[in-house]
Amino acid sequence: MTRSFALLCALTAPAGADVCKPHAQLEGDPAAVASVTAELTKLGVVVDATAPAGCKTVFAAVELAREGGLAIAVKTGTQSEGRTVSDAVVAASWIDSWVADDFSPPQPGANGFFDLRPTSPPATVQPRADLDDTVAPASTEHVFGLSASAALDQAWSFDGTRWTGISGGLCVQRDAWCFGARARYATQDILVGQTAATRRDFAALATASYSKDLGRTVVVPELGLGLGKLTTDRVNGCRHVTCDPAHDPSCMEPPPDTECIEHDPAHAYALDLMSPFHVTSITPRAAASLRIAVALADHVFLDGIAAITLEPFGHGDYDLPLGVAPPPGIPREQLALPGQSIGTFEVGLGLRWGYR
Repeated sequence: MTRSFALLCALTAPAGADVCKPHAQLEGDPAAVASVTAELTKLGVVVDATAPAGCKTVFAAVELAREGGLAIAVKTGTQSEGRTVSDAVVAASWIDSWVADDFSPPQPGANGFFDLRPTSPPATVQPRADLDDTVAPASTEHVFGLSASAALDQAWSFDGTRWTGISGGLCVQRDAWCFGARARYATQDILVGQTAATRRDFAALATASYSKDLGRTVVVPELGLGLGKLTTDRVNGCRHVTCDPAHDPSCMEPPPDTECIEHDPAHAYALDLMSPFHVTSITPRAAASLRIAVALADHVFLDGIAAITLEPFGHGDYDLPLGVAPPPGIPREQLALPGQSIGTFEVGLGLRWGYR
C-alpha cells in the first residue's frame, strides 16, 4: 500500500509542477517592464498571466531609478519590499526568488509597497544558487533622455540698462549630465542724453548641465559658450534744432511735432538728427546659470532661472558718424549711443520638460 501511494505521488508531481509555474505581474515604466519581462521569461516565469487557483503570483512595480539602474517594489500576499538594483538581469533574479518554493519572503520593511526610492543605498541582488554560481556583474549601461526648456526673462546690463528676453534650450541627457544648445533673443529701447536707440541681441550657446534631485525639486547648474550678435539702431525723436537761440536772437524754433509726440511720447524730448544709424557687432559669449526646477507633473517642471553672461571684446560707445556735426548748442557727447556692455545678469521663469 505504501509503495502504491509513493508511486502515485511520483506520477502526479510533474503535472502539479507544470500547473503551478511561477507567475508574476509587472507594472511601471514601459521600457523597464519590457526588459525585466524578457529576463523573467528566460527564467521560466510566466508574466502578465492569471495564475491557476492555488498558485503563487508575485506583483512588482518597476521604474527607472533617477541615479541609474532600476527601482523595484515587490508584493506577494502580505509581504512586500522595495529596493534599487543595477540592471534587468538582477531585477528578474530577485523577482524570481520571490516565486521560488524554497524562498522565505522577508518581513515588510519601512519602504512599503511601491515605494520606489528607498532610503538605503542601492543594493545588488545575489542570484539564486540554482540559477547561477556567480553574482551578476554591475551594469555599465547609461540612462539617456531628452530635456527641453523655454523661459521669459528680464536682464540688466552692467551699464544699468534693462533688457526683455525669451530663451529656449534642448539637450540630450546622459545619466545626470545634459549636453545641448540654448538660444536667447532680447530687446531694449534706451534714451541716452538727447538721443534714443533700439537694440536687439541674439545669442546661441553650446551648453553642459548637471542635475541634482532634491525630492520633487531639481537643481541644475549650467555652463554655456558661444557667440552673440548685437544690433543698434538710432531712433530719431520729435525735437528739431536748426539754430542756437542763445547766439542768434532771430532764431525761431519750429513748432513741436504734435503727431510724433502723441505716438511716441517716450521720445518726445529726443532730437531728430535726420541721420540713420545702424551697426552690428558679433562677439563671443560665456554664460553660467543656476536653474531650480520644481515638478508640476510627470516630466514637467517650473524653472526659476538666475544667470550671468559675459560679453568680452564688445564695441565701445558709438559717436556721431564722421562728417555729421551736432546741432547748434548740443554737446556731441549728448548724442553718443552706448556700446556693448561687458556682461548682463538675468532672472527668468519658464517651463522645462524632461524624459529619460
